[in-house]
Amino acid sequence: MPFRRAPADDQDSTALTFDQYASLCAELAVEHGAHASVYSRYNLDEEQQRREHGLWKARFRSDIPLAERFDAQVAVFRRWLENRRG
Repeated sequence: MPFRRAPADDQDSTALTFDQYASLCAELAVEHGAHASVYSRYNLDEEQQRREHGLWKARFRSDIPLAERFDAQVAVFRRWLENRRG
């Protein structure tokens, strides 16, 4: 049975994919003081960023393996960003 994608206004749907959210978090960790420009690149305003962080945190609390994969992915993206900077 195919699964239907949740509607865009679904309270539990995230705006970012797993990889996009990991990339966002890596950029926030590396780009000290430039958070507004980072959020802007992901098309998130203040309300959306708080909602996104909240939804992902709730997912990670209920799915420890997902949280572990996320931490590993953030580390990969962070290393790439740091190496790119030199």
